Amino acid sequence: MTDKIIALLQPLRGYTLSFRKILRALVIATLIIMPEEIFDLLFTLLEYAFEGFELLLEEAIQHFFHLNKADTQRYVFYILIALAAAVAVVLCLKAPDWWRRLKTTSTQAYQQQKEETRRYWAHLNRMQRILLVSVYLPLGLYITSFFII
Repeated sequence: MTDKIIALLQPLRGYTLSFRKILRALVIATLIIMPEEIFDLLFTLLEYAFEGFELLLEEAIQHFFHLNKADTQRYVFYILIALAAAVAVVLCLKAPDWWRRLKTTSTQAYQQQKEETRRYWAHLNRMQRILLVSVYLPLGLYITSFFII
């Protein structure tokens, strides 16, 4: 009986866990399990950073140019609009390169994963293939359905 179990686990013999793999799995699991909380925290931190930058800019302009509050707020508004426009221009210029790079990288990753899956399937014997298709795959999909719903 133990020989059969060892034979089933044979394809996993060369697989090693590293800290990076565990960390990636934890990050992905966290994003799958609680995406609302993660995005809420992210946007809250971004809002605090923006408010801090705006306050710092307002205080610096008011201190250096000796302006009243209304004029300072007007200048800060126009500075922030100019910064947003500059960021939009840079994003419009960089977006096609990023899209091309994402497209080639994802295509290469897909081809590599497909080839690894083919090699893994060719390595399995008939009993392991039957177990994979009839037990492990449906069980994995069933467990995954709890995270999606």
